[in-house]
Amino acid sequence: GYADLSAYFLLRAFQHLHTGCNFGFIATNSIADTGSRAVCLEPIVANNGTLYRAVKNANWPGAASVIVSILHVKKGVWSTSKR
Repeated sequence: GYADLSAYFLLRAFQHLHTGCNFGFIATNSIADTGSRAVCLEPIVANNGTLYRAVKNANWPGAASVIVSILHVKKGVWSTSKR
């Protein structure tokens, strides 16, 4: 399959992220499909990335009839312990 354009933006954002830092990303809802997963999600996990929260099908607020995915990524191991 083909990768969605948002997959490349997600991977690029991860590449610029410092170890221990996080970011949130709103993507098209096809981000988890085979092509996009191979382009960005699998490389992120293979390079010490953690997808610690994901919402696959979220309704865009407002009048637009759009379904998006919301991802939260950390470069490093996710820990729920408080400092």
